[in-house]
Amino acid sequence: MPKLEELEKSVGEWAEGKGLIFEGNEVAQVNKFIEEAYEFADEVHMGNRDKVIMEGGDVLVTLCVQAKLQGTTLAEMLESAYNKISKRKGKTIDGTFVKAGK
Repeated sequence: MPKLEELEKSVGEWAEGKGLIFEGNEVAQVNKFIEEAYEFADEVHMGNRDKVIMEGGDVLVTLCVQAKLQGTTLAEMLESAYNKISKRKGKTIDGTFVKAGK
């Protein structure tokens, strides 16, 4: 199985080949991300694991494209988010983490 970095590189090359990587395409691509996120959510709600995997992959593709448009990587985006959330205090309520003070 390819490593995440290899897959991200392949998606980036695919996106370039499809003409998706150009300045000014960020909003169109975030709209595509939202579309894919809704499709992912629908499959989660329906409990269809195979389609959840496929739609989750589509969400990741849109994030790879956005990362490339922003001049960064998924790993850098994830590291930035982890550095923020790792310091949070709070508790889980009904399956959702709620920050302290909320």
